[in-house]
Amino acid sequence: MNSGKLILYFLSVGNGHSTYIQFPNGQNALIDINTYSGKHNPVQLMKNVGIKSLDYLIITHPHRDHISGFAELVKNIAIRSFTWSPVDFTPDPIYDDWQAYENLKASLRYSTRSIIEHTIGGTFLNGLLYGGVNVTYILPPNHTLLADADNVNDRSLIIRLTYGNNKILICGDTEETGWQKIPNYKIKDITLLLASHHGNNSGYCLEKLNMMSPKYVVISAGEKTEADADNKYRYLTSKWDNLRVLLGSAPTKRVFTTRTTALEAIFNSQGLESIRET
Repeated sequence: MNSGKLILYFLSVGNGHSTYIQFPNGQNALIDINTYSGKHNPVQLMKNVGIKSLDYLIITHPHRDHISGFAELVKNIAIRSFTWSPVDFTPDPIYDDWQAYENLKASLRYSTRSIIEHTIGGTFLNGLLYGGVNVTYILPPNHTLLADADNVNDRSLIIRLTYGNNKILICGDTEETGWQKIPNYKIKDITLLLASHHGNNSGYCLEKLNMMSPKYVVISAGEKTEADADNKYRYLTSKWDNLRVLLGSAPTKRVFTTRTTALEAIFNSQGLESIRET
């Protein structure tokens, strides 16, 4: 099916992250999974609507709020391509979802199944295969030389989707120290940003956000805390509506959260067509 639309569903999964993507040519992807808390179980949602396979499964980093439900996922949904962060991390204690994540990684070393591939930061995925959507994995120029190599958050995959006039940035839990290592030209002029580290202050880097100049921000988070940067993101995006206010029009909502509901964002090649709570 070629819809000509790029559709992203930011699921309500508590203080975690899971985004389901439908590419214009009908292919699909899931970035991260969290069934640990929140309203939505991504696996159950896919089963309910008859989705039996994923063309692309992408894990930004292996913290529990980004891989909870991984064992259930690989048991019930066929995975055609698996992409993961290059970070090595072992939780204590070890739990089933992390073990399933490691098992799938390990199985690729001996697999003869060409439908599964391993891709890490820096690899460019051509839009000809994605219905016109180019996918780039952005990491610090040399992620092995991070000042704090043990910081799992700062070694999250940062994913940029480009479709026509749109640029969408999904960035795991990258913190300010990690953002400082990202070249400005890779993150300029972002249409929609999934706020880093669930919209917390630790992932808010004003210098890089000024380069991004996002028109819309989505925050994937649970209950509000004193550490959230919701108001900072609202202030950041309000400049897009200054002219509307001067002309007497109501400002457009620019910052959305998944605290109580999922979000659906639909893009055509010209721009964001709609974004709504669902």
